[in-house]
Amino acid sequence: MSTLTGAPFVAGAAAIWRVVPGQAPTVYVGGFKTITDFDFGPDGTLYLVQFASGPFFGQPGLLIRVPPNGAPQTINSSLTNPTGVLVGPGGAIYVSNRGNVAGVGEVLRIVP
Repeated sequence: MSTLTGAPFVAGAAAIWRVVPGQAPTVYVGGFKTITDFDFGPDGTLYLVQFASGPFFGQPGLLIRVPPNGAPQTINSSLTNPTGVLVGPGGAIYVSNRGNVAGVGEVLRIVP
């Protein structure tokens, strides 16, 4: 489960949580902002999208990779309000870009 924290969307406040039935949720990885979706690759690498990188919903959205036991790495810093991410076969990453406006949304195929 991920968190899209409330306004003013403080950098570092959003996280990906691990939820196990019968146990309290724990932070899997944190330190993000405006997370709208995430997915795991077959090797356990986490991919997440941030709706925006600036104050409130300003500035470009981001695609971030977090390798197992590794530091977050920004793969793409020029997205426009991404709302979804999916790791596809062969290592391609699919991102729904402009996912908040009807008629202009698109799916991008990104090969890191």
